[in-house]
Amino acid sequence: MPKIPTFITEARPTAEVGSVKADVKVPLSQTLATALTPVTNAIVKHRVQEKNFENKTEALKLENEALLEFTNTLDQASKLDNKDQAFELVKTESERIKSIYSNKASNKYVKTLFNNSFYGEVQKGIFKVNSRVSTNIIQSLDLEVNKKKNKILTDAFIDKNPLAAATVANDLLLLYEKNYKGRIDEDEYKALIQGIPSELEIYEVTQNLRKDPRQTYLDLWDKTKYTNISYENREKLIAQAKGLLTPEIKNEWENFAAAALDGKEIPFDMDFAKEVLDTKVFNGMMEQYSVIKESVSNTKILNSVNQSELKSTLDSITKDAFDSMDYIDAKKMKEYYEGVVNRRNEAMIEDPNNFIINTNPTAEKLFNELQEETIPELQIEKKLALTEFLVAEQKLLGNQDHQIRVMSNQEANSWVNTYKTADAKERVFMLQKLDLEFGEYNSKALLELSSKGLPFTAQLSSFLQDETETMKFLSLDDKSEQQTLRKFLEDNESSLSEVRKAVRKKLVDFEDVIVRGNRFDTSQASVKMEKIVETLSYYAANELFANQAESVEDAAKIAANVIMGRFEIEDSFYVPLVFNGKKVNATDPTGIIDKAELIKNYYLDQFEAVAFGSDKEKDVQVLTEDFKTQAKYNGEWRNTADGTGLIYGIVFPDASFTPLINKNGENLMFRFDDTSKILPNTNIELDYSLARPDSEKTTIEKQFEEKFTDEEIIKLRRL
Repeated sequence: MPKIPTFITEARPTAEVGSVKADVKVPLSQTLATALTPVTNAIVKHRVQEKNFENKTEALKLENEALLEFTNTLDQASKLDNKDQAFELVKTESERIKSIYSNKASNKYVKTLFNNSFYGEVQKGIFKVNSRVSTNIIQSLDLEVNKKKNKILTDAFIDKNPLAAATVANDLLLLYEKNYKGRIDEDEYKALIQGIPSELEIYEVTQNLRKDPRQTYLDLWDKTKYTNISYENREKLIAQAKGLLTPEIKNEWENFAAAALDGKEIPFDMDFAKEVLDTKVFNGMMEQYSVIKESVSNTKILNSVNQSELKSTLDSITKDAFDSMDYIDAKKMKEYYEGVVNRRNEAMIEDPNNFIINTNPTAEKLFNELQEETIPELQIEKKLALTEFLVAEQKLLGNQDHQIRVMSNQEANSWVNTYKTADAKERVFMLQKLDLEFGEYNSKALLELSSKGLPFTAQLSSFLQDETETMKFLSLDDKSEQQTLRKFLEDNESSLSEVRKAVRKKLVDFEDVIVRGNRFDTSQASVKMEKIVETLSYYAANELFANQAESVEDAAKIAANVIMGRFEIEDSFYVPLVFNGKKVNATDPTGIIDKAELIKNYYLDQFEAVAFGSDKEKDVQVLTEDFKTQAKYNGEWRNTADGTGLIYGIVFPDASFTPLINKNGENLMFRFDDTSKILPNTNIELDYSLARPDSEKTTIEKQFEEKFTDEEIIKLRRL
């Protein structure tokens, strides 16, 4: 052990002067000077005493200032784990500090006072540093010992080294003996050596808790296991296990409750939960447990029944609960089932595919098979099969055509995020694959992806069917490309606004059809049209940039033809010449347009549409006849909201559009790729031989004109 330095004082402070007492008695025989001599002496003595106090104050002030700086030195030294270094630091710095402040003394006496007091504080500081450094040495040793110990334990228990496992106890004994024997208290050393078996078991338990906290928790309660662990340490480990198990059990409970809402029963160990969880938490679970257990089968029914039967089914299940349970329990069941129905209704709007996959065993099976499939061709087949099943189930559960979705929210979001980070080539591939995966539902898929942020160019590109043109089109999504085109127009005394106006003029007829076609939300149609115009505006700007057009007018015409050249535009609807990657028969005698006109002219009655509302002043027959008249003369075909086909409905005086429905709630509509000659939602075959020039009137038209005057016809059309 290094020698603790000591310091010898250089001098002793002068003894303190006692209090000054003036006791002057002046006899009459003495002169004044003689008489004042004792007074003068008293004053001198008092000044000496006063000066002594001034010196002491100055010395104390210097000491306090020096100690402030010296304290920092002691703090630095106390952090070291080497005594020679610590003492050298104290010695060097104390001499430096002493020299600085000693030289500030006003006299030799102050200097001596300061030096003696400061040396005393240095001695105290040395003993304090000595104690702290001793502690640091042990702590540093502990740190290094623990590093070595962890290596020994890791080799034995984690790396499963057979030799390390066989010698682990002896390795720890040697480690402690080498580093602690004779260095720490003897009793402390013995306790350390005797605690090795317990230390090994505690380490084993902590490792097992990470891997399997449930089984380890049970083992800790087994008196035949971990026999070297003390009761106190065992309690601490059990508490640690509970801390790990609590979130795990809560998660299991959430899965149990969620599965029940989907009509599934998964195991949950209430007895184990009671052992581990806080009493309050467990009691909350217990209140719900019996309800959930009783509800699973009925929940399955509520999740799968047709929408038209949902209310009556719920009423029946609720009635059974009140018939077989106490009122309070039955009320809880009623509230639970109402929650199930609300959840179903919300899910069928927000994410119907996800809901069906979670609640329908067949859908779940198809989904899992798709996830496990690795062959691309089979992946496409299974994706199509899953989509078709999901669409059919949505219809069964009551979703209308415009509510049917072909992608879950998660799938759509993931697809869009991948698309946005892909280059133009990768995007083309993704769109081609999407077409294969969804087949006839590709347009719906694109519409859903668009709602999740898919650039509009992707939706429009589905009509192009030309890879080079598609690549060119998709590149217009790039912000830097858009900036380049805007700068080019500005440099050539034009603007994107000017190009947009020119493009819009070329799309007047198409815009009218687009706006008409969205019966559910005209604002959505306006947004769609704005996106079309903006995209084609950049397309036109690119034509100018590439010298493919000589003027803004020419560029606008080329851009507009990207759309107009790929559609047949009628008064109230459009027909794409390409749909879902296939050519569409639009204008042939058996094409889409003629099919629509044939149905309107000859088959409206056979669709058996249900009259809207009621009129007390009219009987059913009159109401039906009026409705047929309205359907014929105020009805028209329009594009479906998702752009996949045509739908027939009546246009009212306020310009609103209401689709026809039959007694089954089905619309008169068909898709662009529907090549059948069957009247939609019937078994009636269409007779194309009935078609004839527009100038030739139908029987219904003739009967209508015979029955009503021109004035009456005008009034009827205004109804």
